Amino acid sequence: MNINRKKLLLSLGIILSLIVIRLLGGLERLELSLFDLYFKLKPTEATEQRIILVGITEKDINKLKTNRLSDWQLYKILKLLEQGKPAAVGIDIFRDHPVPPNYWEIQELKEQGIDALSSSPFGHSEFLRIFKDNPNFFAVAKLTGIPGDKDFDLIQPPPLPSEQITDISIELDPDGVQRRAFLYPVTKPPAVKSLSWALAEQYLLSQGIVAKGHEKNHDLHLVLNNSIFWRFRNYSGAYVTIDDADYQILINWRKANFEVIPVSDLLDLKIVPKHFNNRIVIIGAYAPSLNDQFLTPLSQEFNDVPRQLYGIEVIGQVTSQILSAALDRRPLIQVWSEPGISLWIGFWGMGAYFLVHCFGLSRQGLIVISLGILHLVFLMISYKLFLQGLWIPVLPALLVLELVSLVNLLIEYETKRKKDYQEIIVLNQRLKQQLSKQRIYKELAILGNYLNEELSQPIQYLVNAQTMAHKEELQLQVLIAQAPKSLQTQLRLSLEKLMSSFYYQEEQLEAMCLILAKRVPNLEGLLQNIDKLLVSNLINAHPVSALSLDFLIDKLIQLTRSIIYECYEIDLKEVIAWQLQSRPYQFYESFPLIISLYIIIDDVLEEAILQELQLEQIFISDRWDEQGYKIQITCQRFYKFPKEDVICSVEERLKRYQGHIEYLLEEEWVIWVISLPLMF
Repeated sequence: MNINRKKLLLSLGIILSLIVIRLLGGLERLELSLFDLYFKLKPTEATEQRIILVGITEKDINKLKTNRLSDWQLYKILKLLEQGKPAAVGIDIFRDHPVPPNYWEIQELKEQGIDALSSSPFGHSEFLRIFKDNPNFFAVAKLTGIPGDKDFDLIQPPPLPSEQITDISIELDPDGVQRRAFLYPVTKPPAVKSLSWALAEQYLLSQGIVAKGHEKNHDLHLVLNNSIFWRFRNYSGAYVTIDDADYQILINWRKANFEVIPVSDLLDLKIVPKHFNNRIVIIGAYAPSLNDQFLTPLSQEFNDVPRQLYGIEVIGQVTSQILSAALDRRPLIQVWSEPGISLWIGFWGMGAYFLVHCFGLSRQGLIVISLGILHLVFLMISYKLFLQGLWIPVLPALLVLELVSLVNLLIEYETKRKKDYQEIIVLNQRLKQQLSKQRIYKELAILGNYLNEELSQPIQYLVNAQTMAHKEELQLQVLIAQAPKSLQTQLRLSLEKLMSSFYYQEEQLEAMCLILAKRVPNLEGLLQNIDKLLVSNLINAHPVSALSLDFLIDKLIQLTRSIIYECYEIDLKEVIAWQLQSRPYQFYESFPLIISLYIIIDDVLEEAILQELQLEQIFISDRWDEQGYKIQITCQRFYKFPKEDVICSVEERLKRYQGHIEYLLEEEWVIWVISLPLMF
C-alpha cells in the first residue's frame, strides 16, 4: 500500500489539533449536549417507591400564609413522621438560626390554648430534641461556600450532633446544568457527607450493607455491596475544565417521578404515618416562588421551555442512584479518561484516513455511504453502552472521522483534477501530433503514388538487368567450361567477382524497396517488381485460393529476416510463433498485409530495444467470427499509449482489404487485432 505522506501528515495534524482543542475545553459543551440528549432518549423507569418527597407547595404557602416553615411546624411534621418509623428523614431547609411562628401561626396556637410567646424562640428546643431522639434524621448546611460572597456564602447548620449534619452544596457546569453530585462535599477532616449519601447510607445500614473503601490511582472510592462509586476527576469523559474537588460522581438520572406529598396534607393528617414506614423522606421546597430549582439533563424539552427540578427532586435522584446501584445493580455512569480518550480519537482519525486511502475518490459514493452507516451504527452502539452505564467519547470520534475523511477526499479530488488536467494536456498534444502525422501521412501517400510511378520503371530496368545477368552467368559458365584449362580458373574468379557485385546490388535494392514500402504508403508495388520472379513461382506453385496467412507469414520472414537482424541482431524466426485455423482466408493481394505485419513487428522490436527489455515472443493467431476474419498479434507490453503513427500506417494499407486494426492494452500484454471482412 502506497502511503501518501501529504495526506498522512494532514490527517495526523487534524487528529492532534482536535485532541488539543478538546483538552482546552473546546468540545466540552457539545459533548455535554449529546450527554443530555441520551438522557432524554432513555426509556421511562418505574417510580422510586423507597423515597417520598414532602414538598412545600404553592398551595401550602397560601394556606399556611408563610413561605418558610417555623421550627414548631417542622417539629410537628417530624413528630408525625417519627410515628411512621421511616428509614431516614432529611430536611432540605436551612436552620442556621431559629425561626419562630409567624402572626397567623401564633393566632392559631392561641386558639389551641398554646402561648407561643411564652418562650423564645418557640418550638426551637422541640425541633432540636426530636433530632437528638432520632439519629436517622438529618439537617443541612452549606459548608463549601466562599465566606462573605453574596452568591456563595457559607450557611451554618443548626446546633445538632455532627453525625446528623449534612451538606447540600451542588456543582453546576458552565451552562448552568447539574450533571454531578457530591457524596462528600467536604473530604478534609472532619469530613461532611452530602444529604443524599447520608440518607442512602442510613437506609442501606438497615439492610445490613455498610460502605467500604476501594483505592485506585491514589484515590479512595466508596463501595456499597460491590458497587464502586468512582470518584470524578477532570479529564474524564467530556470534562477538562471543571472543578473536581472533594468527592463527586456523575449522576445517572432516573427518568421517573417521585411520590410528592404536600406539607399541608401531612399537617392535616390526610396521610397516615405508617405510609412512611421504612422509607426515605425528604422535606423541602416544591414551589417555584421558593427559587430552589435546577436545570438537569432531564430538563431539556424538544419543543417546550425546560422544566427545572426542585432541590428535593435532585436529592431524591442522587439518593435513588445510590440505592439502585447497591441493591438493584443499576449501573453507575462510567467514563474514559486520558490518555485513553486521545488514543480513541487517534484510532478513528487513522481509520478515516485508511478508509479514503483504500477506496479513493473513484468510490466516493461508497465512502459517503460507509461514513453514514458508520455514524448511525456508532451512535446506536454508544447509546446502548450509555444505557448500560458507559459514556464513551462519541462527538470527538465522529468529528475526527468526518474532518479527516473530508480533507482526504478534497486532496484526492484536487490530485485527480490536476492529473486529469495534465492528461488532457497530454491528450491534446497527442491529438495535435496525430493530426500532424495524418497530414504528413497523406502527403507521403501522395508522394508514394508519385514515386511508385516514377521508380517502378527504373527499378524494373534494374530487375531486368539482374535477370539478364543471371542468364548471362549460365552462358558464361558454359563458355568457361569450353575455354582452355589454363584460363578457366582466372575466368571463374572474374565471373564470381562480377556476380557478387550483382548479388550485393540485388540485396541492397530489395532492402531499399522494403524500407520505402514500410515508410511510404503505396510503394508496396516496388516489392512486387524486385521479387516478381519469386512471386510468380510461388503463385504458380500455389493457386490464388491457397495464398493463406501461413504463406504470407513465411513470405514476411523471408523478405525481412536479414534486414531485422542487421537492425536489431534478432533472428525473426526465433521470436515469431503462430497457430492458425485450418480454414484459411483467401488473400488476393499479399504485400499490403505483409507490410502491415512488418510495421507492427518492427515497432515492437524497436520499443523493446529502446527500453532495454528482453522480448520473449510475438505470437500470431487467427479466428473467424460473425463479423469476419481476425488476425491477432500478441506480445509483451512495452508502452503505455497506442502508437498513432503505426496504427495510421497500417490502417492505410488495410484499406486494400476493406479492413481495420484495433489496439488493446492489457495489464501485461499488447494485442493488435486486424479485422477483415467475410468476403474480400
